[in-house]
Amino acid sequence: MNKLLYLAIVTALLATACKSSGPQSRSANLPLSYHDTRFGFTFYLPESWRGYSVLKKQWEGQSYFAANDTTATVAHGPVIVLRHPQWTASEPQQDITFLVYTRSQWDAEHEGKFCCTYYAGGTMVEMWHNRKYVFAMSTHDSKAELNGWREVSKIVSQNLDANAPRLYAE
Repeated sequence: MNKLLYLAIVTALLATACKSSGPQSRSANLPLSYHDTRFGFTFYLPESWRGYSVLKKQWEGQSYFAANDTTATVAHGPVIVLRHPQWTASEPQQDITFLVYTRSQWDAEHEGKFCCTYYAGGTMVEMWHNRKYVFAMSTHDSKAELNGWREVSKIVSQNLDANAPRLYAE
């Protein structure tokens, strides 16, 4: 899926989420939850995700230093991947992937001090934040050729708190 099409889908989902009556009503029909006590957030999932798995990875932020023509990793953070229980190597399903930034890392990326290299060609979009952390998704994450990408888009929109202010206008 090209970037412009994905951005259009994300924009449509955000607009749909804005019409909802609040976070409780959006997640009320999602019976499962992933709760991360370390980072302080909860993400709700439908019954079809019962038995999902959690993968932990890491993102890196790199900066280019023109003075000595080098690139160096200057930041890193966790990646949390929620994987559908029916995912197999021969029949992959769309994952739900969050990149976790500290608030200072999020500020630094928006100031151009580094670029997250987890997804090439995508833009990081803030989905939620709390006092310490920002939870972002990449516009490059969803792949229309994977099974379940529409369901994942719907799940993400049902979890959005569209009334919450974003730290930066996207």
